[in-house]
Amino acid sequence: NQYSRDPRGEELVKDLIHELRLSGKRFVDPHFPPDMSSIFVDPAAGYANAHVAQTSRRDQDPFLAGVKEIHWQRPEHICDVNATPKVFSGTISPDDVVQGRLGNCYFLAALSSAAKGDDDILVNDLVVEEGADVGLYGVKFYVNGRWTTVIVDDLFPCVKQGAEWRPVFASPRANLEDPSGEKELWSLIFEKAWAKLHLSYEATNEGQTDDTHNYLTGGVCSQMPINCDSDADWASVLELTDPDNFAFLSTSVRDGMADKGLLHGHSYSVLDAKESRVSPGLRLVQVRNPWGKREWCGDFGRNSGLWSPELQKEMREVLMEDGTFCMKWADFSRHFAVINVCDPRQLCGLFDDGRARVVGALAYWVAERTAGGLPGHVTFGYNPRFELVCAGSEVIVSVYQPDPRYAELVRDALPLEIYVYVFDSDPGPPELYQPLLVPAAGGGRGVGGPREVLRLDDARQAAARIQVEAGRRYWLVAAAWGP
Repeated sequence: NQYSRDPRGEELVKDLIHELRLSGKRFVDPHFPPDMSSIFVDPAAGYANAHVAQTSRRDQDPFLAGVKEIHWQRPEHICDVNATPKVFSGTISPDDVVQGRLGNCYFLAALSSAAKGDDDILVNDLVVEEGADVGLYGVKFYVNGRWTTVIVDDLFPCVKQGAEWRPVFASPRANLEDPSGEKELWSLIFEKAWAKLHLSYEATNEGQTDDTHNYLTGGVCSQMPINCDSDADWASVLELTDPDNFAFLSTSVRDGMADKGLLHGHSYSVLDAKESRVSPGLRLVQVRNPWGKREWCGDFGRNSGLWSPELQKEMREVLMEDGTFCMKWADFSRHFAVINVCDPRQLCGLFDDGRARVVGALAYWVAERTAGGLPGHVTFGYNPRFELVCAGSEVIVSVYQPDPRYAELVRDALPLEIYVYVFDSDPGPPELYQPLLVPAAGGGRGVGGPREVLRLDDARQAAARIQVEAGRRYWLVAAAWGP
Protein backbone atom coordinates (compact mmCIF):
# COMPACT_ATOMS: atom_id res chain seq x y z
CA ASN A 1 0.00 0.00 0.00
CA GLN A 2 1.03 3.63 -0.23
CA TYR A 3 2.42 3.64 3.31
CA SER A 4 4.54 0.49 2.94
CA ARG A 5 8.11 0.47 4.24
CA ASP A 6 10.56 -2.13 2.90
CA PRO A 7 8.26 -3.58 0.19
CA ARG A 8 10.96 -6.07 -0.82
CA GLY A 9 11.20 -7.42 2.73
CA GLU A 10 7.42 -7.64 2.92
CA GLU A 11 7.37 -9.61 -0.34
CA LEU A 12 9.95 -12.08 0.99
CA VAL A 13 7.90 -12.62 4.15
CA LYS A 14 4.81 -13.38 2.08
CA ASP A 15 6.79 -15.85 -0.09
CA LEU A 16 7.89 -17.70 3.05
CA ILE A 17 4.30 -17.74 4.34
CA HIS A 18 3.19 -19.32 1.06
CA GLU A 19 5.85 -22.05 1.34
CA LEU A 20 4.80 -22.85 4.91
CA ARG A 21 1.16 -23.18 3.90
CA LEU A 22 2.13 -25.62 1.15
CA SER A 23 4.14 -27.66 3.66
CA GLY A 24 1.37 -27.66 6.27
CA LYS A 25 3.87 -26.65 8.98
CA ARG A 26 3.95 -23.83 11.50
CA PHE A 27 7.05 -21.70 11.55
CA VAL A 28 9.86 -22.24 14.06
CA ASP A 29 12.60 -19.65 13.59
CA PRO A 30 15.98 -21.41 13.20
CA HIS A 31 17.84 -18.11 13.66
CA PHE A 32 16.08 -17.19 16.91
CA PRO A 33 15.12 -20.60 18.29
CA PRO A 34 12.82 -21.23 21.26
CA ASP A 35 15.65 -21.97 23.68
CA MET A 36 18.04 -20.33 26.14
CA SER A 37 20.19 -18.76 23.40
CA SER A 38 17.35 -16.41 22.45
CA ILE A 39 16.75 -15.30 26.04
CA PHE A 40 20.23 -14.87 27.52
CA VAL A 41 23.34 -13.11 26.22
CA ASP A 42 25.29 -16.03 27.67
CA PRO A 43 23.06 -19.14 27.64
CA ALA A 44 25.51 -20.95 29.93
CA ALA A 45 24.66 -18.43 32.65
CA GLY A 46 20.92 -18.84 32.19
CA TYR A 47 18.75 -18.75 35.32
CA ALA A 48 21.68 -17.32 37.31
CA ASN A 49 19.20 -14.96 39.00
CA ALA A 50 16.44 -17.51 39.53
CA HIS A 51 16.88 -17.39 43.31
CA VAL A 52 17.10 -13.59 43.54
CA ALA A 53 14.02 -12.03 45.14
CA GLN A 54 11.85 -9.91 42.86
CA THR A 55 11.00 -6.30 43.73
CA SER A 56 8.39 -3.90 42.44
CA ARG A 57 11.08 -2.30 40.24
CA ARG A 58 11.17 -4.95 37.55
CA ASP A 59 13.21 -2.59 35.37
CA GLN A 60 16.00 -2.49 37.99
CA ASP A 61 15.95 -6.11 39.16
CA PRO A 62 18.69 -8.43 37.85
CA PHE A 63 17.59 -9.99 34.57
CA LEU A 64 14.85 -12.58 35.19
CA ALA A 65 15.17 -12.34 38.96
CA GLY A 66 13.07 -15.08 40.56
CA VAL A 67 12.19 -16.68 37.20
CA LYS A 68 12.89 -20.30 36.26
CA GLU A 69 11.42 -23.11 34.18
CA ILE A 70 10.60 -21.05 31.10
CA HIS A 71 8.61 -22.82 28.38
CA TRP A 72 7.86 -21.48 24.89
CA GLN A 73 4.17 -21.40 24.00
CA ARG A 74 2.07 -20.53 20.95
CA PRO A 75 -0.59 -17.78 21.31
CA GLU A 76 -3.52 -20.19 21.67
CA HIS A 77 -1.95 -21.60 24.86
CA ILE A 78 -1.09 -18.24 26.45
CA CYS A 79 -3.27 -16.65 29.16
CA ASP A 80 -6.96 -17.39 28.57
CA VAL A 81 -7.06 -20.46 26.32
CA ASN A 82 -10.67 -19.68 25.44
CA ALA A 83 -9.74 -16.29 23.95
CA THR A 84 -8.96 -16.06 20.24
CA PRO A 85 -5.45 -14.78 19.40
CA LYS A 86 -5.42 -11.68 17.20
CA VAL A 87 -2.51 -9.53 16.08
CA PHE A 88 -4.76 -6.50 16.46
CA SER A 89 -7.99 -6.52 18.46
CA GLY A 90 -10.11 -3.43 18.01
CA THR A 91 -8.18 -0.19 17.65
CA ILE A 92 -4.46 0.05 18.34
CA SER A 93 -3.93 1.75 21.69
CA PRO A 94 -1.02 2.59 24.03
CA ASP A 95 -2.96 0.62 26.66
CA ASP A 96 -2.32 -2.57 24.67
CA VAL A 97 1.30 -2.48 25.89
CA VAL A 98 2.21 -4.01 29.28
CA GLN A 99 5.80 -4.51 30.46
CA GLY A 100 6.98 -7.85 31.84
CA ARG A 101 10.13 -9.04 33.64
CA LEU A 102 12.47 -7.15 31.33
CA GLY A 103 14.00 -3.69 31.76
CA ASN A 104 12.84 -2.48 28.36
CA CYS A 105 10.58 0.35 29.50
CA TYR A 106 12.44 2.55 26.99
CA PHE A 107 11.27 0.31 24.12
CA LEU A 108 7.70 -0.10 25.34
CA ALA A 109 7.39 3.63 26.01
CA ALA A 110 8.39 4.27 22.40
CA LEU A 111 5.99 1.57 21.21
CA SER A 112 3.16 3.08 23.27
CA SER A 113 3.61 6.52 21.76
CA ALA A 114 3.73 5.00 18.27
CA ALA A 115 0.37 3.33 19.01
CA LYS A 116 -1.54 6.57 19.55
CA GLY A 117 -3.67 8.10 16.82
CA ASP A 118 -6.96 7.32 15.16
CA ASP A 119 -5.77 5.78 11.88
CA ASP A 120 -3.20 3.25 13.19
CA ILE A 121 -1.16 3.72 10.00
CA LEU A 122 2.31 3.37 11.51
CA VAL A 123 1.98 0.27 13.69
CA ASN A 124 -0.23 -1.48 11.11
CA ASP A 125 2.39 -1.05 8.42
CA LEU A 126 5.32 -2.07 10.62
CA VAL A 127 4.03 -5.62 11.10
CA VAL A 128 3.32 -8.13 8.32
CA GLU A 129 0.52 -10.19 9.85
CA GLU A 130 -0.71 -12.34 6.97
CA GLY A 131 1.17 -15.37 8.31
CA ALA A 132 -0.71 -15.68 11.61
CA ASP A 133 -2.07 -19.09 10.58
CA VAL A 134 1.46 -20.46 10.13
CA GLY A 135 2.99 -18.60 13.07
CA LEU A 136 5.18 -16.23 11.06
CA TYR A 137 5.39 -12.43 11.20
CA GLY A 138 7.60 -9.71 9.80
CA VAL A 139 8.37 -6.54 11.76
CA LYS A 140 10.02 -3.52 10.14
CA PHE A 141 12.71 -1.44 11.83
CA TYR A 142 14.71 1.49 10.51
CA VAL A 143 18.22 0.08 10.96
CA ASN A 144 21.12 2.45 10.27
CA GLY A 145 19.21 4.50 7.72
CA ARG A 146 17.41 1.66 5.94
CA TRP A 147 14.10 -0.12 6.52
CA THR A 148 14.73 -3.78 7.38
CA THR A 149 12.17 -6.53 8.01
CA VAL A 150 12.86 -8.91 10.91
CA ILE A 151 11.14 -12.32 10.71
CA VAL A 152 9.89 -14.00 13.90
CA ASP A 153 7.73 -16.95 14.88
CA ASP A 154 4.92 -16.82 17.45
CA LEU A 155 6.54 -18.88 20.20
CA PHE A 156 6.85 -16.76 23.35
CA PRO A 157 8.73 -17.50 26.61
CA CYS A 158 6.23 -18.26 29.38
CA VAL A 159 5.99 -19.51 32.96
CA LYS A 160 3.10 -21.37 34.57
CA GLN A 161 0.93 -19.29 36.90
CA GLY A 162 -1.88 -21.37 38.29
CA ALA A 163 -3.59 -23.02 35.36
CA GLU A 164 -2.31 -20.49 32.78
CA TRP A 165 0.85 -19.99 30.80
CA ARG A 166 1.80 -16.32 31.26
CA PRO A 167 4.39 -14.52 29.09
CA VAL A 168 7.57 -13.67 30.98
CA PHE A 169 7.97 -10.41 29.09
CA ALA A 170 5.29 -8.23 27.43
CA SER A 171 1.75 -9.54 27.90
CA PRO A 172 -1.55 -9.20 26.03
CA ARG A 173 -4.15 -7.10 27.79
CA ALA A 174 -7.64 -6.14 26.68
CA ASN A 175 -8.78 -2.55 27.02
CA LEU A 176 -12.30 -1.17 26.92
CA GLU A 177 -12.27 -0.69 23.14
CA ASP A 178 -11.34 -4.31 22.33
CA PRO A 179 -13.91 -6.98 21.42
CA SER A 180 -14.48 -9.53 24.16
CA GLY A 181 -13.05 -13.02 23.82
CA GLU A 182 -9.85 -11.93 22.03
CA LYS A 183 -6.21 -11.57 23.12
CA GLU A 184 -4.03 -9.08 21.29
CA LEU A 185 -0.49 -10.03 20.30
CA TRP A 186 1.09 -7.12 18.47
CA SER A 187 3.17 -5.81 21.39
CA LEU A 188 4.57 -9.32 22.04
CA ILE A 189 5.47 -9.67 18.36
CA PHE A 190 7.24 -6.30 18.29
CA GLU A 191 9.13 -7.11 21.48
CA LYS A 192 10.29 -10.47 20.11
CA ALA A 193 11.45 -8.92 16.83
CA TRP A 194 13.33 -6.26 18.82
CA ALA A 195 14.99 -9.02 20.85
CA LYS A 196 15.96 -10.93 17.70
CA LEU A 197 17.44 -7.78 16.16
CA HIS A 198 19.67 -7.52 19.25
CA LEU A 199 20.38 -11.29 19.40
CA SER A 200 18.58 -11.98 22.71
CA TYR A 201 15.92 -10.64 25.07
CA GLU A 202 18.56 -9.90 27.69
CA ALA A 203 20.50 -7.68 25.28
CA THR A 204 17.49 -5.35 25.15
CA ASN A 205 17.42 -4.94 28.93
CA GLU A 206 18.38 -1.27 28.65
CA GLY A 207 18.36 1.45 26.00
CA GLN A 208 17.17 4.91 25.01
CA THR A 209 13.58 5.75 24.11
CA ASP A 210 14.43 8.42 21.54
CA ASP A 211 16.81 6.02 19.77
CA THR A 212 14.05 3.39 19.72
CA HIS A 213 11.70 5.95 18.16
CA ASN A 214 14.22 6.27 15.33
CA TYR A 215 14.19 2.48 14.87
CA LEU A 216 10.36 2.57 14.67
CA THR A 217 9.90 5.65 12.48
CA GLY A 218 13.16 6.75 10.86
CA GLY A 219 12.48 10.18 12.33
CA VAL A 220 14.92 12.88 13.39
CA CYS A 221 15.54 12.83 17.15
CA SER A 222 16.02 15.84 19.39
CA GLN A 223 15.53 16.89 22.99
CA MET A 224 13.30 19.65 24.32
CA PRO A 225 14.38 20.94 27.77
CA ILE A 226 11.44 21.88 29.98
CA ASN A 227 11.43 25.02 32.09
CA CYS A 228 9.02 24.93 35.00
CA ASP A 229 5.54 26.08 33.93
CA SER A 230 6.86 27.94 30.86
CA ASP A 231 4.23 29.29 28.45
CA ALA A 232 6.62 28.89 25.52
CA ASP A 233 7.32 25.25 26.40
CA TRP A 234 3.60 24.60 26.79
CA ALA A 235 2.99 25.98 23.30
CA SER A 236 5.70 23.66 21.93
CA VAL A 237 4.20 20.62 23.66
CA LEU A 238 0.74 21.47 22.28
CA GLU A 239 2.18 21.65 18.78
CA LEU A 240 4.14 18.41 19.12
CA THR A 241 1.14 16.45 20.46
CA ASP A 242 -1.18 17.68 17.71
CA PRO A 243 -2.19 14.48 15.82
CA ASP A 244 -1.43 16.15 12.49
CA ASN A 245 2.20 16.59 13.51
CA PHE A 246 2.95 12.86 13.89
CA ALA A 247 5.72 13.40 16.45
CA PHE A 248 6.62 10.84 19.12
CA LEU A 249 7.45 11.93 22.65
CA SER A 250 8.92 10.34 25.77
CA THR A 251 10.37 11.54 29.05
CA SER A 252 11.85 10.53 32.41
CA VAL A 253 11.66 11.98 35.91
CA ARG A 254 14.03 14.70 37.13
CA ASP A 255 16.57 13.70 39.77
CA GLY A 256 15.06 13.97 43.23
CA MET A 257 11.47 14.27 41.94
CA ALA A 258 10.36 10.64 42.11
CA ASP A 259 7.28 11.03 44.28
CA LYS A 260 3.50 10.65 44.15
CA GLY A 261 3.77 7.43 42.16
CA LEU A 262 6.43 8.55 39.67
CA LEU A 263 9.52 6.38 39.23
CA HIS A 264 13.10 7.58 38.88
CA GLY A 265 15.18 6.05 36.09
CA HIS A 266 12.07 5.00 34.20
CA SER A 267 10.75 5.92 30.74
CA TYR A 268 7.27 7.31 30.15
CA SER A 269 5.35 8.08 26.95
CA VAL A 270 3.91 11.56 26.49
CA LEU A 271 0.62 10.93 24.67
CA ASP A 272 -1.29 14.20 24.61
CA ALA A 273 -1.60 17.75 25.91
CA LYS A 274 -4.75 19.86 26.06
CA GLU A 275 -5.93 23.18 27.37
CA SER A 276 -9.38 22.60 28.83
CA ARG A 277 -12.45 24.42 27.57
CA VAL A 278 -14.53 23.07 30.44
CA SER A 279 -12.10 24.50 33.02
CA PRO A 280 -10.50 27.56 31.36
CA GLY A 281 -6.82 27.94 32.16
CA LEU A 282 -6.36 24.27 33.06
CA ARG A 283 -3.49 22.65 31.16
CA LEU A 284 -3.23 18.86 31.27
CA VAL A 285 -0.61 16.45 29.92
CA GLN A 286 -1.44 12.77 29.33
CA VAL A 287 1.39 10.39 30.22
CA ARG A 288 1.74 6.59 30.20
CA ASN A 289 3.78 4.15 32.26
CA PRO A 290 4.54 1.06 30.10
CA TRP A 291 4.02 -1.14 33.16
CA GLY A 292 0.29 -0.62 32.64
CA LYS A 293 0.02 0.46 36.29
CA ARG A 294 1.85 2.58 38.93
CA GLU A 295 0.47 6.00 38.04
CA TRP A 296 0.79 9.59 39.21
CA CYS A 297 -1.33 10.06 42.34
CA GLY A 298 -1.24 13.85 42.62
CA ASP A 299 -3.72 16.38 41.22
CA PHE A 300 -5.76 14.91 38.35
CA GLY A 301 -4.44 11.43 38.99
CA ARG A 302 -6.85 8.51 38.81
CA ASN A 303 -8.14 8.96 42.37
CA SER A 304 -8.14 12.76 42.37
CA GLY A 305 -11.36 14.50 43.39
CA LEU A 306 -10.68 17.26 40.82
CA TRP A 307 -12.31 15.39 37.95
CA SER A 308 -15.79 16.46 36.91
CA PRO A 309 -17.82 14.31 34.50
CA GLU A 310 -17.55 17.08 31.90
CA LEU A 311 -13.77 17.33 32.21
CA GLN A 312 -13.40 13.57 32.14
CA LYS A 313 -15.37 13.42 28.89
CA GLU A 314 -13.38 16.26 27.36
CA MET A 315 -10.05 14.59 28.15
CA ARG A 316 -11.30 11.10 27.22
CA GLU A 317 -9.93 10.03 30.57
CA VAL A 318 -10.92 6.58 31.83
CA LEU A 319 -10.30 6.57 35.58
CA MET A 320 -8.97 3.03 35.81
CA GLU A 321 -5.48 1.67 36.45
CA ASP A 322 -4.12 1.12 32.95
CA GLY A 323 -0.84 3.04 33.17
CA THR A 324 -2.22 6.16 31.46
CA PHE A 325 -2.72 9.25 33.61
CA CYS A 326 -3.01 13.03 33.48
CA MET A 327 -0.95 15.72 35.19
CA LYS A 328 -1.27 19.47 35.40
CA TRP A 329 1.31 21.14 33.19
CA ALA A 330 2.77 22.85 36.25
CA ASP A 331 3.28 19.46 37.94
CA PHE A 332 4.56 17.82 34.76
CA SER A 333 7.14 20.53 34.11
CA ARG A 334 8.27 20.37 37.73
CA HIS A 335 8.81 16.61 37.70
CA PHE A 336 10.16 16.09 34.16
CA ALA A 337 13.24 17.88 32.81
CA VAL A 338 13.33 16.91 29.13
CA ILE A 339 10.99 15.62 26.44
CA ASN A 340 12.62 13.36 23.87
CA VAL A 341 11.17 14.11 20.43
CA CYS A 342 11.29 11.97 17.29
CA ASP A 343 9.83 13.70 14.24
CA PRO A 344 9.50 11.68 11.00
CA ARG A 345 7.99 14.71 9.24
CA GLN A 346 11.30 16.53 9.00
CA LEU A 347 12.54 14.23 6.23
CA CYS A 348 9.26 14.50 4.32
CA GLY A 349 9.04 18.27 4.79
CA LEU A 350 12.09 18.87 2.60
CA PHE A 351 10.10 17.96 -0.52
CA ASP A 352 6.99 19.51 -2.06
CA ASP A 353 5.28 16.13 -2.51
CA GLY A 354 5.84 15.17 1.14
CA ARG A 355 7.85 12.03 0.28
CA ALA A 356 11.24 11.57 1.89
CA ARG A 357 14.31 10.78 -0.22
CA VAL A 358 17.09 9.05 1.67
CA VAL A 359 20.52 8.33 0.19
CA GLY A 360 22.89 6.24 2.30
CA ALA A 361 26.58 5.42 2.18
CA LEU A 362 28.63 2.92 4.17
CA ALA A 363 32.15 3.69 5.34
CA TYR A 364 34.79 2.33 7.71
CA TRP A 365 37.78 3.70 9.54
CA VAL A 366 40.75 1.44 8.87
CA ALA A 367 43.92 2.03 10.88
CA GLU A 368 46.69 3.70 8.84
CA ARG A 369 44.39 3.99 5.82
CA THR A 370 41.09 5.82 6.38
CA ALA A 371 41.23 6.62 10.11
CA GLY A 372 42.41 10.20 9.72
CA GLY A 373 41.37 11.71 13.03
CA LEU A 374 40.09 15.25 13.60
CA PRO A 375 41.01 18.34 11.53
CA GLY A 376 44.10 19.06 13.63
CA HIS A 377 45.78 15.93 12.26
CA VAL A 378 47.71 16.00 9.00
CA THR A 379 45.94 12.75 8.10
CA PHE A 380 42.43 14.27 8.34
CA GLY A 381 42.00 14.23 4.56
CA TYR A 382 42.12 10.43 4.51
CA ASN A 383 38.83 10.10 6.41
CA PRO A 384 35.76 8.82 4.50
CA ARG A 385 34.57 11.61 2.18
CA PHE A 386 31.24 12.05 0.35
CA GLU A 387 30.21 14.53 -2.31
CA LEU A 388 26.87 16.25 -1.79
CA VAL A 389 24.76 18.19 -4.29
CA CYS A 390 21.21 19.21 -3.31
CA ALA A 391 18.31 20.39 -5.44
CA GLY A 392 16.93 22.42 -2.53
CA SER A 393 18.31 24.76 0.10
CA GLU A 394 18.22 22.36 3.07
CA VAL A 395 19.40 18.84 3.79
CA ILE A 396 19.27 16.59 6.84
CA VAL A 397 22.53 14.76 7.49
CA SER A 398 22.32 11.68 9.71
CA VAL A 399 25.10 9.46 10.98
CA TYR A 400 24.75 5.97 12.44
CA GLN A 401 27.17 3.59 14.08
CA PRO A 402 26.57 -0.08 14.94
CA ASP A 403 24.39 -0.75 17.95
CA PRO A 404 26.78 -2.32 20.48
CA ARG A 405 23.98 -4.60 21.70
CA TYR A 406 24.19 -6.63 18.49
CA ALA A 407 27.58 -5.62 17.05
CA GLU A 408 29.45 -8.49 18.71
CA LEU A 409 32.79 -8.01 16.94
CA VAL A 410 33.14 -4.36 17.99
CA ARG A 411 31.06 -4.33 21.18
CA ASP A 412 33.97 -3.26 23.38
CA ALA A 413 34.95 -0.41 21.02
CA LEU A 414 31.53 1.26 20.79
CA PRO A 415 30.13 3.83 20.91
CA LEU A 416 32.61 6.12 19.18
CA GLU A 417 32.58 9.90 19.30
CA ILE A 418 31.97 10.81 15.65
CA TYR A 419 32.08 14.18 13.91
CA VAL A 420 30.80 15.22 10.49
CA TYR A 421 32.40 18.18 8.72
CA VAL A 422 31.52 19.94 5.49
CA PHE A 423 33.83 21.61 2.98
CA ASP A 424 32.28 24.34 0.82
CA SER A 425 34.96 23.81 -1.83
CA ASP A 426 36.97 20.85 -3.08
CA PRO A 427 39.45 19.91 -0.33
CA GLY A 428 41.72 18.29 -2.91
CA PRO A 429 43.80 15.14 -2.51
CA PRO A 430 44.13 13.82 1.05
CA GLU A 431 47.88 14.34 1.15
CA LEU A 432 47.46 18.08 0.47
CA TYR A 433 45.20 18.74 3.45
CA GLN A 434 46.47 21.59 5.63
CA PRO A 435 45.95 20.85 9.34
CA LEU A 436 46.27 24.54 10.24
CA LEU A 437 42.79 25.16 8.83
CA VAL A 438 41.03 23.74 11.88
CA PRO A 439 37.48 24.57 12.99
CA ALA A 440 37.28 27.55 15.29
CA ALA A 441 35.33 27.56 18.56
CA GLY A 442 31.56 27.32 18.14
CA GLY A 443 31.69 25.37 14.88
CA GLY A 444 33.50 28.07 12.88
CA ARG A 445 36.45 27.39 10.59
CA GLY A 446 39.54 28.79 9.03
CA VAL A 447 39.27 30.15 5.51
CA GLY A 448 38.56 27.21 3.21
CA GLY A 449 38.65 24.77 6.09
CA PRO A 450 36.07 22.25 7.30
CA ARG A 451 33.00 23.26 9.25
CA GLU A 452 31.61 20.97 11.94
CA VAL A 453 27.92 20.29 11.31
CA LEU A 454 27.21 17.22 13.42
CA ARG A 455 28.61 15.48 16.49
CA LEU A 456 27.64 12.00 17.65
CA ASP A 457 28.56 11.77 21.31
CA ASP A 458 27.91 8.52 23.21
CA ALA A 459 24.92 7.60 21.03
CA ARG A 460 24.05 5.32 18.12
CA GLN A 461 22.67 7.99 15.81
CA ALA A 462 22.24 11.73 15.41
CA ALA A 463 21.06 14.14 12.74
CA ALA A 464 21.48 17.80 11.82
CA ARG A 465 19.62 20.08 9.45
CA ILE A 466 21.99 22.27 7.43
CA GLN A 467 21.54 25.07 4.92
CA VAL A 468 23.08 24.61 1.48
CA GLU A 469 23.07 26.38 -1.87
CA ALA A 470 21.00 24.51 -4.45
CA GLY A 471 23.16 22.90 -7.13
CA ARG A 472 26.43 23.62 -5.37
CA ARG A 473 28.89 20.80 -4.68
CA TYR A 474 29.89 20.13 -1.06
CA TRP A 475 32.11 17.52 0.57
CA LEU A 476 31.15 15.76 3.79
CA VAL A 477 33.88 14.18 5.91
CA ALA A 478 33.22 11.75 8.78
CA ALA A 479 35.90 11.65 11.46
CA ALA A 480 36.52 10.01 14.82
CA TRP A 481 38.70 11.33 17.62
CA GLY A 482 42.10 9.93 16.70
CA PRO A 483 43.87 8.53 13.62
